[in-house]
Amino acid sequence: MVGPELSLITRTTTVHVPGTRASGHRRGDLLAIAILVALPVIVFGIPAALGHAVLPGDDLTQNFPLRVLAGRQIRGGQLPLFDPYIWGGAPLLASWNAAAAYPLTFLFAVLPGTAAWTLNMIVTWAVAGLGMFFFLRALRLASLPSLLGAVTFAFAGAMPAHVAHLGLVAGLSWVPV
Repeated sequence: MVGPELSLITRTTTVHVPGTRASGHRRGDLLAIAILVALPVIVFGIPAALGHAVLPGDDLTQNFPLRVLAGRQIRGGQLPLFDPYIWGGAPLLASWNAAAAYPLTFLFAVLPGTAAWTLNMIVTWAVAGLGMFFFLRALRLASLPSLLGAVTFAFAGAMPAHVAHLGLVAGLSWVPV
């Protein structure tokens, strides 16, 4: 005797709710994307525009000056291999703080240092939020829970706790992607 058969086919019915449209999900997603791009602009861009770039702790004393140096060397047409200004000279390309091989460091070659830094911060937090949002949407969460999860990931916990270590945060921002 053989046991009961299980069917893998489920029956679903479509229910039309008056006053709703099929594009409601798309509108919610677009609003969430706008919020996730606007928040970093507000948090980092507005203070920088007012002359107060977000440069705490190690970012001010190590990361920012080393990225400006890497950008200066790139602008001069050379590979940023060496930092002649510390000790008897030190590797620059291998320096985690300089992030000389990180693609967004190229901004330091074409923009003033503070503008490049602020744009790096905005892109980092936008990538974190958008990456987490799309990850959660791929898990079939609705727009609002995905937005809340993305905002929580980008603006609570590890990301803001390590704002003074942009290299760490920049790497962390790409994890959901």
